[in-house]
Amino acid sequence: MLKRGVHITSLLGFQTRQHMFYEKHFQTLGKTFIVTDDGSYGYKGFTTDWFSLVGDYDCYYACGPLPMLHKIKIYRPLNVDTFL
Repeated sequence: MLKRGVHITSLLGFQTRQHMFYEKHFQTLGKTFIVTDDGSYGYKGFTTDWFSLVGDYDCYYACGPLPMLHKIKIYRPLNVDTFL
């Protein structure tokens, strides 16, 4: 259950539209952006290409391949809790 006043934005990345899952579940939590490597759904590219869509937040959570996680550590504000 979400606390009142908590806003969640999700940036989900997939290889193709056929590889997508849980989109509707994430949409129930808040604003959701979808990125596919080939552009078959949502934005084209990698999630790190579109990280600016998310904006600045009090906390970041991320899972994925190590190169992506390293980029997230670089992009996020230094004074923000980040869980990788």
